[in-house]
Amino acid sequence: VKVSRLASGDSSYSALSGCIEHAANIGAKVVNLSYGGLYMSSAIDRSAAYMRRRGGVVVISAGNDKRDISSYAPSNNYILV
Repeated sequence: VKVSRLASGDSSYSALSGCIEHAANIGAKVVNLSYGGLYMSSAIDRSAAYMRRRGGVVVISAGNDKRDISSYAPSNNYILV
């Protein structure tokens, strides 16, 4: 499921959240997100929890902006970084 339709590749947290839930609803087992910041949102967190309840997992590849992400850890056990 492609989220961004913008040439810049930007997207909103609500769009990401909706796509995670859509993927869970159609049976996806893995959702991979890759974006340039270390910012989480409650919407992404809720959607990742929903994905986990449906038997899937969300993997986030943060650090596209070349920041050190070694100390970044989500506040839950259903998002992998």
